[in-house]
Amino acid sequence: MTETASAKPDLRRADLAQGIEIPAETLREMLGQVLFAASVDEARPILTGVKVEIKGDVVVMVASDGFRLALRAARLSRAVAEPLSLVIPARSLSELRRLAITDEPVVLCVPPGRGQAIFHHGPTEVAMQLIEGAFPEYSAIELAPHDANYYVHRGVTYNRTGDNNKAIADFNRAIELDPRDAECFFRRGVSYKAEGIFDWAVRDFSHAIELDPKKGKFYYWRGDTYWALNELDRGDRDFAKARVLGYQPPENG
Repeated sequence: MTETASAKPDLRRADLAQGIEIPAETLREMLGQVLFAASVDEARPILTGVKVEIKGDVVVMVASDGFRLALRAARLSRAVAEPLSLVIPARSLSELRRLAITDEPVVLCVPPGRGQAIFHHGPTEVAMQLIEGAFPEYSAIELAPHDANYYVHRGVTYNRTGDNNKAIADFNRAIELDPRDAECFFRRGVSYKAEGIFDWAVRDFSHAIELDPKKGKFYYWRGDTYWALNELDRGDRDFAKARVLGYQPPENG
């Protein structure tokens, strides 16, 4: 399977208006977290790629060499009208990560009938030949059923797609496997909060703080939940503690 990646492809320019905008920082972080797991064995070309799935306002990237698996999800600023599933050569995406050095968004275009993904970043256009074939059904949990991190990663993906009940189930399992991991309790608290189960969310945020009292985001989220419970004084104290610890909430909340 041949791949192409060029800053000046001899191709018609893709229609940017139909493109999918991905923040450059998000793209760099996601690729940095999954590329290592892609295979370099050309005998199984499909595994030399990264599967990119976009549905609604969520983008998921997955790579696996058959032994390791890395999965990351993130939200987009704008939902897509139709789901998208591609397998893109990891080597080409590594080059894209190197090129996407400014904060200007990266725009992904998939012109119909050309078997390519075209990324635009400022004046640069990078075309990549898609890898054809069926990417294996991925489940890190099948590869390592006793690794709490995999349940956390899948739970975060469920949370970001609004399936909080499945997210909570995965965080429950992660906590069973690693009851000293503050992030597991925090993430479950986020899902409880999204479901409006504020008392349980406060309980989980408090447990996360007990395990790791120097994480500002734990205080911030507990403070926000206290506000939802109309316990404004408690909320304000947690917000103040989060600021002392240097936590800055994202602009979108």
